[in-house]
Amino acid sequence: MPEASSEYFAILTNRGTEKLAAYLQSGEKITISYVLVGDGNGSIPMPDPTRTALVHEVWRGPAETVLNKTKMSSRLHPPSRPMWAAGT
Repeated sequence: MPEASSEYFAILTNRGTEKLAAYLQSGEKITISYVLVGDGNGSIPMPDPTRTALVHEVWRGPAETVLNKTKMSSRLHPPSRPMWAAGT
């Protein structure tokens, strides 16, 4: 688990843990196709491994547009969100 001082963090869901274990056992390459962003619908939800969806998904896009920018960074950088994603 993250440090108590961390405001934001992520965890693998139970399904994500199962899929990762299967990939590691098979030796196959992991392909991340999409990145999703949720805004918590006005709150900061505690990550829950039993969750199956984001709280209020506001953006979904191809992973290549996010991951190509992170070669030298530990953060994901999604492209500019469309106006509808900002609630306008």
